Amino acid sequence: MPDIDAEERRRIADLALARAVQQALLPRECPRCVGGRFAAKYRPAEHVGGDFYDITHLGIDQIGLIIGDAVGHGIHSALVMALLLGHLRANRPERLRPAQMIAEVNRLLLELGESTGEILLCSLFYGVLDMPSRVLFYVDAGHPPPLCCRGDRISPLTSNALLLGADQFVAEEQCHQFEQGDRLVLYTDGVVETRNTQGQLYSVQRLEETVRDLAGRTAEQTVETIFSQLDSFSSEQGPDDDATVVVLDFA
Repeated sequence: MPDIDAEERRRIADLALARAVQQALLPRECPRCVGGRFAAKYRPAEHVGGDFYDITHLGIDQIGLIIGDAVGHGIHSALVMALLLGHLRANRPERLRPAQMIAEVNRLLLELGESTGEILLCSLFYGVLDMPSRVLFYVDAGHPPPLCCRGDRISPLTSNALLLGADQFVAEEQCHQFEQGDRLVLYTDGVVETRNTQGQLYSVQRLEETVRDLAGRTAEQTVETIFSQLDSFSSEQGPDDDATVVVLDFA
């Protein structure tokens, strides 16, 4: 008879290794840059998940902002996440062109889906931020629109492309001008779709209210408070989906 306990120990060890590898793929710390302060946090619903993000220098003054969600849970979405993050990090000139990168990722998912016989979907926000001018060029492909905060006013960026992996399309870049003192909040749907014991969603409205209340806090405090409120809201339910939050304050 098979040793069930031994098989379970191997399964747990494999999941622990997969979690460690996935955590290693994500940024160990947020980069320092003149004119901005970043903070971020990622929490998988299971040992591994499909959420991913990256904040990286693309040049002396340019910062690449990436946040995405490979649809699904567990090992399946974690493998897709690892593939996409590696592709997005490849050192190529096109990294400065969001529309070009979005088109590449969409083509990659379509080709992989065709070869595996599965539909591999992913939401992705890809932006390039020029720090001196505070201008963000971006494409939002089916991802929850990031929140732009200026004082008490909160407005979402425009979602301007389809979910990746579903069909071919041509993405168009958008741009947004930030000012000193502004805040940008990026998040995955696992944040706003967290449910409480009554089945109610945390919702975009609650997130906006929380962000508005935290206007005077640092980026790090804001991220930690959002996750603390998610824990309080969900109570004993526990997370149903991966959750990621990235905050950028313009100094």
